[in-house]
Amino acid sequence: MDKTITDDNITLVKLGGAILTDKRSTCTTAPDSQWTGIFEQVANVYKHHNQNLILIHGVGSFGHPQAKKYSVRDGVAHDATKDMRKGVCLTHAAVLELHSLVIKTLIGMSIPAVSVTPFDHVVTSGGIDATTSTSFERMCHRAHVLLQQGYVPVLHGDVVMDDIQYCTILSGDVIMRELSKYIPSVKRCVFVTDVDGVFDKDPKTHADAELLTDLSTAHQFDQASSSSSSAADVTGSMHGKVKWARRIVEDSPGNKEVIICRQGTKASTKAMSGTPISSSQRMTVVK
Repeated sequence: MDKTITDDNITLVKLGGAILTDKRSTCTTAPDSQWTGIFEQVANVYKHHNQNLILIHGVGSFGHPQAKKYSVRDGVAHDATKDMRKGVCLTHAAVLELHSLVIKTLIGMSIPAVSVTPFDHVVTSGGIDATTSTSFERMCHRAHVLLQQGYVPVLHGDVVMDDIQYCTILSGDVIMRELSKYIPSVKRCVFVTDVDGVFDKDPKTHADAELLTDLSTAHQFDQASSSSSSAADVTGSMHGKVKWARRIVEDSPGNKEVIICRQGTKASTKAMSGTPISSSQRMTVVK
């Protein structure tokens, strides 16, 4: 399908690992019906709305268990041990297994999806928070060029090399923030998750949890109030999403919409398609 590629209708979409995989197991995808529904929704947005999409996906059970077992996120302050190298290899291999399934599914739905693998482009320095944005420029440039050529770039959370601590984990949430900084014309960033947005307490364990439809960057957000999982998650789950969503807004105040919403809903279709958002929608808009 031919599309007019411009730099004024770019939406970044992060598909969370919790919706693509079964985090209670290792290297297990979500049920077929859920998996297919997620990508059919993305395909519908791509084909029927004038949006140029860059996709990022989490890795869930394809990467988090391995990274946790070998402490890949924290790395080491000296030469890597045999076990650390093994952890890097196993984590990256698991991530690529899921990534290949994502790419093949999108291509099967006639989406010109192409891979941009962070491991091949990014070298951090002392962990994610201490790393300058210049370390991410190759990855972001690659994605932007592919988009301009008519492809749908697909990135993912990954293990990456670090020049101080040997290795660390780069989450899809951080990738979202770096792409939004590098491509100023990005107007909307959408985190698609397994809950409607950010709640005042975990909606999976509290029936009276209330959805925060508007979340200011100044809002005092307690980690305990975010939805979380007992499964391995080395990137911080919802708390991490809020952290990086805030940074996206703070990088360009008033210029980008950041939305957290549930997969398979009318709200997530509206969010991904660039449709104006009303206050009645079941989602969280970070401002």
